[in-house]
Amino acid sequence: VSAKAYQVKGGSASLQVPAAGCAGSSVPAHVNVTGILDSFVVTYGSTTVRNQTDFSINLPSGTGTLPVTLTYYVCGTSFTNNTSINYYASAPSGPSPAVSSIYDCPNAPRQFQVSLPTGYTSFVWKVNGNSVDPSSTNHPLDYSWIPPAPGTYTISYDATYPCGTVSGSTSYTVSPAPL
Repeated sequence: VSAKAYQVKGGSASLQVPAAGCAGSSVPAHVNVTGILDSFVVTYGSTTVRNQTDFSINLPSGTGTLPVTLTYYVCGTSFTNNTSINYYASAPSGPSPAVSSIYDCPNAPRQFQVSLPTGYTSFVWKVNGNSVDPSSTNHPLDYSWIPPAPGTYTISYDATYPCGTVSGSTSYTVSPAPL
């Protein structure tokens, strides 16, 4: 009795890259492959990367947007996914942080939140210019803070990237407890 094994090709691929990076730096790229493909190719600028799931993308100088294309082949048919990476000669201004609370009591915790591209080497939350935790330079992007008293506070952050610091701030008022 003899048996033969057959591989039936069929699958897909997706490209994972950061949304932004610093000009002249390298950013990580990953191709997630599901199933069995004939081959796949990633192209950006004049560079072509073939059949590598993990590699680095070298960003140009200046400020702009770098298109990145993934093409994969299954049974002779090609499929294309397009994405892009924004790159900056210096760190851009960041989005304003969001501040929220489930309960509007003066001593109820407030949640600080901000969405930033990966690649920063440190991240610090500040209240009125002072770090919420001076012993750490890696605060989470989602942080819980308890106001010390009613009043208006400036909530800000500094995220350090290889090309500079991304910062953002917002003003938030904590009302006194109702009588």
